[in-house]
Amino acid sequence: MRTETPRLLLIERVFLLKSLPLFNDTPETILAEMAHLMQEIEIPQGTGIVKEGEPGNCMYIIHRGEVRIHKGQQILALLKEKDFFGELSLLDTETRSASATA
Repeated sequence: MRTETPRLLLIERVFLLKSLPLFNDTPETILAEMAHLMQEIEIPQGTGIVKEGEPGNCMYIIHRGEVRIHKGQQILALLKEKDFFGELSLLDTETRSASATA
């Protein structure tokens, strides 16, 4: 029997954004607008999320689990709950500088 992971309510998304250092000074009204744009995805362990060299157009916030940031086999960081990555793709047109795997 498959169980679905409960989706975050809008207010929970706002609180999640507010808890990140990147957004902790951002007014709640703006965070609420951003929260509407957020999409929740569940990625199985061992699955690639982004690949080094590909174009990026979004950032990721980890709600549960861990993400390994790496270049080939070299691990650069291990990210956990409330960590985020990919934010630079929102600011420039450069390709992804590393890969990310769940």
